[in-house]
Amino acid sequence: MLVPNVVISPVVGVDTAGFRLGHGGGFYDSTLAAMDGRHRASVGVHPSARIATIYPQPHDVPMDVVGVGRGDLAAASMSDIRIKRAYRTARVSDGARILVDRIWPRGMAKDRLRLTEWMKDVAPSDYLRRWFGHDPQKWEAFRETYFYELANKKDAVSRLVDLAAEGRLTLVYGAKDETHNNAAALKEHLEHRKTTE
Repeated sequence: MLVPNVVISPVVGVDTAGFRLGHGGGFYDSTLAAMDGRHRASVGVHPSARIATIYPQPHDVPMDVVGVGRGDLAAASMSDIRIKRAYRTARVSDGARILVDRIWPRGMAKDRLRLTEWMKDVAPSDYLRRWFGHDPQKWEAFRETYFYELANKKDAVSRLVDLAAEGRLTLVYGAKDETHNNAAALKEHLEHRKTTE
């Protein structure tokens, strides 16, 4: 199969992580699945695409860039820091892929993850991880406690900030919950660091 460097797809809406609303045909997802992450970038285009709230499914793949002529997205850009579940296909466009869990993702081979680095030190403490248990009702308390832990992991956090400054940074995690997990909280912490420095 001929693999292009760039995949261009129409979008109706997109969220700030790059997940898209298309026209319902499934062609974008099936095309990227067939290429198995070997392309370099995906670009969404629409003259008046809008910011949307999107709940990604396991097969969904975010856009790397969204170009618009005018509309809500005209001044918006995708974050340089992304999170991605370990069981999603690794792609060249992920940039630096850092596993931020203390435990290796179950059943995943090292060559399949294509990691730049495994940073156990930046993961939540064992006590906090077990207490949280990915319970959405504990999310706010987990975030606050994890941010406190991160404040005492300055070297590891600085390493991630430096990687983000060099280009795309993807925080890899194993949890099933794609909203309430340590990578999402870490992304928030890093983006706050970037805006305050």
